[in-house]
Amino acid sequence: MTEILIFCFVFFGFFIIREVKLVIYHFLFVTKQKDYSSLLLKFLEDSYEVIYRDQMLAYSAEGLTLDRETMETVKRNFIKLSFQLMGAKNEKILTHFYGTREVLIKNMIIYMQRRQDDDQILQFARQKNLENES
Repeated sequence: MTEILIFCFVFFGFFIIREVKLVIYHFLFVTKQKDYSSLLLKFLEDSYEVIYRDQMLAYSAEGLTLDRETMETVKRNFIKLSFQLMGAKNEKILTHFYGTREVLIKNMIIYMQRRQDDDQILQFARQKNLENES
């Protein structure tokens, strides 16, 4: 009888400890969300500046948009550079934060597309081209 009682205490003890660990983990995860987001944002900003200057600036200055194939290449280079800049440890942390690597990559692409949509040089060049055509 005492063996059953000991077994029950041990079993429920492990269950309670596991639940407490999950609550603590969730609390830490939520409080670290701002840190993780700002960490990812820093790497994405640095990567975008390099990719923009090296691969997109010429198109923007002329008021041209990238064709599909070139855009896919730029996206791949952006993702590769972002992962290189963040390093393996930060990549692991951010992948864990976002759940999967695919979700992290989708967020990276969304960031890049938003930055490209806000490209002031491209907008100015297009406006200038329209004025010259008129």
